[in-house]
Amino acid sequence: MMTLTIIEQLSKYCSDAHENLLEDSDLALVARAMLDTVAAGLAAYQEPVVTKLFNSVPESSKMNRSGAGAWNLIHRNFSLTAEHSALVNATACHALDFDDTGGATQSHPSAMLFPVLWALSESIDVSWKHFATAYTVGLEVFNRLSALVPNMHSKGWHPSSTIGVVAASAAGCYLLKLSKTVSANALALSASMPAGLIVNFGTMAKPMHLGISARNAVNAVQWSQHEISASTNVFDHRTGWFTVLGYSLLKQHDLKLVSKFGELIIRDPGLNVKLYPSCSLSHRIIHIVLGLVIDNNIDYREVKKVRCYATPKAKGILTIDTPKSGLEGKFSVPYVVARSLFSSSVEVKHFKDKAVSELPVVDLMEKVSFEVHPHWTDKTDPWTPDRVVIEMINGSEVEGECVYPPGHSKNAVDDNVVIAKYLNSAAYAGVEEKAARLFVENLFDSNSERRLYDVLFSLRQDKNEV
Repeated sequence: MMTLTIIEQLSKYCSDAHENLLEDSDLALVARAMLDTVAAGLAAYQEPVVTKLFNSVPESSKMNRSGAGAWNLIHRNFSLTAEHSALVNATACHALDFDDTGGATQSHPSAMLFPVLWALSESIDVSWKHFATAYTVGLEVFNRLSALVPNMHSKGWHPSSTIGVVAASAAGCYLLKLSKTVSANALALSASMPAGLIVNFGTMAKPMHLGISARNAVNAVQWSQHEISASTNVFDHRTGWFTVLGYSLLKQHDLKLVSKFGELIIRDPGLNVKLYPSCSLSHRIIHIVLGLVIDNNIDYREVKKVRCYATPKAKGILTIDTPKSGLEGKFSVPYVVARSLFSSSVEVKHFKDKAVSELPVVDLMEKVSFEVHPHWTDKTDPWTPDRVVIEMINGSEVEGECVYPPGHSKNAVDDNVVIAKYLNSAAYAGVEEKAARLFVENLFDSNSERRLYDVLFSLRQDKNEV
């Protein structure tokens, strides 16, 4: 029996997946992921990259909320065409680096998948269960492709958008119930539109990687329905997707990895909720420092030196020693350590441009060093805990380690923490508390056959403009 090509395997999965794939407990996990994603988007509604991007959209693509044909923008009194809605919403949901990461995707899957599904679902009557299944299909494709292109960051690619454009297209194909043939063409189109280089981390371009790929995914799904063709050999050809991204062509046993859709990754390993609005690779160190400050009643004025040790991957991405902007601060170990010492917290407000230039924090940054663990080799366990040593002026030292910070799927927080994150973001964005709580209630309603419109109804009532 011949092994199916990657496109054939993925399009077959998109077409054959069934809503019975999800149990009630899985639907609750999808609801939690969507709540967390909306929280990240609401908290970012005034971020410069979001307002600038929205203002760049042609006026002809904007319509008031009574218009048809596009999902509403988070916390704006406008809808856009589907492609522009995906562009702006995905950028917003990733703008603060406050959105979830996937335990097996190398990526930020929800900020890619939900905006595409919101955009494509506007013109159809869809149940919450079908919508949640479409999200899960996208998450599974994310996972399978990620397994075939490991360590993408080391090759300079941003996997959230590079893999994500294909995964989000797969989710869209399932949502719209497209045939295998049309789905295969959509996936082939999307594979020609990867976006995102890690050299842009710490700039507005980073969240736009997801926005651009979300827009491209919507286009790929729409174009395929109009019979715009692409090579369905895009993953298997010697000049195709894998080769261009810097990987070898797959062997037959590797191809079978794609077709092995078993335990859903939303269950195991699950998604990682971010409690700090910075690069996830900084979260271990933040958690260690905050814990040491609280447990030892540390006064930042008494700190002489802080030594931080992490993995080569973290060192390769958290590259900014002296941030000049809030965006750069998200990728700066000296800044997040100094901020943790000075404020005993790391919050959205701490990544405004003015915050990174506060004099006490700037002075503290000069006391922080950041290195790869001593004696690291290629055989060292990549899950080696990060380590922080704080040396005090009086000569004493305190230290701590962390491998799974709170919010990681292996150190999960309960739903109340995610709800609190959302309510805080909604309050920050000026959403009325009644509307915010109604959205939570609708999202976690146990009726899986409720309509998607009813779930989103409370968000559509917000009339505030930015």
